[in-house]
Amino acid sequence: MGFRDLQQFNQALLANQYWKIAHRPKSLIFRVLENRYFKNKSIWEATKGHQTSYGWNSLLYGKELLTKGYQCGIGNGSETLLRDNWLPTTPPRSPSLLPYTNPTLRVDCLINKETHQWNQEVLDDLIDQSDHHLIKKIFLGFYDSADYKIWPYTSHGNYTARSGYHFSVANNDSLEERRPPLFTKPAVSKAIWTADIVPKLRHFLWSISSKAISITENLQRRNIPVDPYCVRCCDIVETANHLFFQCPYAQQVWRQSGLMIPTLHDSHISIDDKLLMLLHLSKDSAIPRNVRLRPIWILWRLWKSRNELIFNSKVIPHEVCFTLAVSDVHEWVSCTAHLETGVSPARQQTQPMQYRSSKWKKPPMGWVKCNYDSSHRNDNTPSGMGWIIRSCNGTFLHCGHGLFEGRTTVVESEATSLIWAMQACLSLGYRNIIFEGDNLQLKNVLQDNESNIKLQNLKSSIMGLQQGFARSRFDHCKREANGCADKLAKFSITCNHVWGVYHICPPFLQLSVILDNE
Repeated sequence: MGFRDLQQFNQALLANQYWKIAHRPKSLIFRVLENRYFKNKSIWEATKGHQTSYGWNSLLYGKELLTKGYQCGIGNGSETLLRDNWLPTTPPRSPSLLPYTNPTLRVDCLINKETHQWNQEVLDDLIDQSDHHLIKKIFLGFYDSADYKIWPYTSHGNYTARSGYHFSVANNDSLEERRPPLFTKPAVSKAIWTADIVPKLRHFLWSISSKAISITENLQRRNIPVDPYCVRCCDIVETANHLFFQCPYAQQVWRQSGLMIPTLHDSHISIDDKLLMLLHLSKDSAIPRNVRLRPIWILWRLWKSRNELIFNSKVIPHEVCFTLAVSDVHEWVSCTAHLETGVSPARQQTQPMQYRSSKWKKPPMGWVKCNYDSSHRNDNTPSGMGWIIRSCNGTFLHCGHGLFEGRTTVVESEATSLIWAMQACLSLGYRNIIFEGDNLQLKNVLQDNESNIKLQNLKSSIMGLQQGFARSRFDHCKREANGCADKLAKFSITCNHVWGVYHICPPFLQLSVILDNE
């Protein structure tokens, strides 16, 4: 049946009942329990009380599991304390407070009452700088709303018995050895196992991130007596950051590659963030495949060169190390070139029809269409968004792009882009408009076909903005039909402006607009 521990599975089922009751405050069972057990407080603050029934005791047993795992969602922040687990991490946690900060303060003290946005001055006074970017990933809605609970182990934020059982097993002290090494780093794990690289390199990157690679720092952690210093530098402890990025030998190889990205050599940035950055780079289709994959093979060759020096006393010059990495990439790209398009020769004849069906479509007469998209990033750098408005004839009207702090998930990032686009359309005077994006999950949430607690604030803000239009609707299109908005979103990351609005089609977008009209 998919479970091994009956007691934990029973608790997961009871937690499911408690979650459903808590989210249906108008139901009869909620009102009965409220009148008996938590009359003057929240259901999440309910306790055992006196002369309780067997049913209520069972529900409280399920609540114990929810309390260990839920994340406090921020509406107006009046019901959540700074010490509660409200940061959007996995697992959720409380922010790192400065020494003199009172942990019993409510989160609403961090929110500007006039703008209903995060108050940077108060954040600087109360919260450690390292957690500011996580706080700013939380979108505060335009309208006052109560705080709520999110189950962070599902994509939609709703609790399920399945996710609760797996959470219970993973957090059981007696079963600690069953927890995967990258359990707390789902973004890194997903990026590694979906990377366009040789399987052995996926295992290599996994071993770096999970600290299973046999560098001296990891060997010492396992009480293996070894010389802790870098075999080349001889005076600096060999860590993953040092070996692959900070060692003079490694820096010479990176310099020869032309990829001298400052953040890669910043000792304050973790090895996981650097790997995530390189893996995202490897998936950027705007860069030639042999170039965007090169950094991964450079890491591999740096590791091979280090082992040659230690075990065979063989010094490989940095020029040779780089040349071998380039050769490895070329061999992989040549062998897998037929997989790049993912189309077999037998299906090539059907491609023209598929291409035509996925092209951008003009809106009906009397309407305009606004396409929007985001360029989501999982690291600490800003995400980009873009939008473009065209008439029923396909004529360019307006477009814009901008940077924002980023969100926890792709769908949250897409919803933020939609909000920016709607605000721009209102300010430009459009009233009959179609908003079209390539995220199907967001469209389903907006049309009430799907529930997603994580989008609660974003959805309420979008619905509020929709009231400003005479007629509007939300459509979905394939990614290929959203190329102009996608290009604007990616452009916002590389340009020198935080935001921009164009009343004339910018040169870098003209060809894409023309192709959409063909």
